[in-house]
Amino acid sequence: MYHRLLRLLPLCALVSVAGNTMAAGKESAAAIAAKRFLASESRHLGKRVEIEVQDSGAQWPECNRPTAFLPANGRLQWGRTTVGIRCVNAPHTRYLQAQIRAFGHYWVTTEAVPAGTELTSGLLKRVEGEISALPRGTLRQRAQIVGQIARRPLRAESALQHYQLKARPLVSRRQPVTLVASGQGFRIAREGRALDEGSKGERVRVRLPNRRVISGLVTGPGTISVTQTTAP
Repeated sequence: MYHRLLRLLPLCALVSVAGNTMAAGKESAAAIAAKRFLASESRHLGKRVEIEVQDSGAQWPECNRPTAFLPANGRLQWGRTTVGIRCVNAPHTRYLQAQIRAFGHYWVTTEAVPAGTELTSGLLKRVEGEISALPRGTLRQRAQIVGQIARRPLRAESALQHYQLKARPLVSRRQPVTLVASGQGFRIAREGRALDEGSKGERVRVRLPNRRVISGLVTGPGTISVTQTTAP
């Protein structure tokens, strides 16, 4: 009899584990509603989205016909988020925590790129991966990268960020430039020499023939703009 009981113990343990696994794997109605809502609202985040909801709803009283929503009408982003749940049979709003991961394509360098190199299509390749794990400010569109200049050396197979690149300079240091001063009812153009390198929209200094130094914004190749309220 004793030996028969010993043989039955492993079977009992298996049944217990299986029963616990089934219980643990059963999602609450609130968690299912939250997942469906997040899946519908997260389509813009990437080519594919993975959603994990922390199902604390299993510990709540029964929730009939749960409705999910984003608190304060917030725009859904990837990462950790909170989902509100309303139940028709409960007066209080409940909340669940969720984690959203997004996947899609982005561009990386095909090889190591020295500082000062202009990024061309041949130096880039498209890869698929988790875009929600990329650093903030990563450039995901090729048009944002091609034609830009590397500010610093770039490693092969690296995603690119805004601070690593700069626009092609339209003005070089010591280059003869046209300084355009404009205001209400007037426009004056003078020749000078740039003291700084600059891309479009960047501020550079210009030395005039009389040795006066004026700063302005680069508006085009060899052109610096200065806005004044009155004529000089």
